[in-house]
Amino acid sequence: GGTIHVEGNAGDRVGLKMKKGLVELVGNAGDRVGEEMAGGEVRIKGSTGRYTGHHMWGGIVNVEGNCLTDGLGHKIRGGEIIVHGHATSYGRIGTQMSNGIIEVKGLTDGESFEEIGGNMSGGEIILNTGQVNDYVKSKVAATFVGGKIWNNGKVIVLK
Repeated sequence: GGTIHVEGNAGDRVGLKMKKGLVELVGNAGDRVGEEMAGGEVRIKGSTGRYTGHHMWGGIVNVEGNCLTDGLGHKIRGGEIIVHGHATSYGRIGTQMSNGIIEVKGLTDGESFEEIGGNMSGGEIILNTGQVNDYVKSKVAATFVGGKIWNNGKVIVLK
């Protein structure tokens, strides 16, 4: 468990299989930040690429900048992903998610979502799209099984 502090940009898989401690990156990271992470915290003071939190089991991924939408929280089983900026690009959020929390605090255009919660069976996705709830609901996957999806401070799907 110690601390790793990096000044500058990093490539893919920052925090891969991390169990405890802190990784702090002052810069941007590539794809798959927090992949298979079980504990600890990854703090990115910049933006991240695709598949942030891929197969994550626990811990916290905290992104102060933007995050690509594609694969955000894919197969997350626990832990928390917090994106303070925007989720950008066209992609899927929370696919095969069974537990944990994905929160995008920045205003995110609803057009950025191909699908929300595909085969999701638990956990929470918290969005701030600026879009009407009916539109965002239309992006929730037909294969959504359970969990909670929020938009603009209101629960729009609960199973």
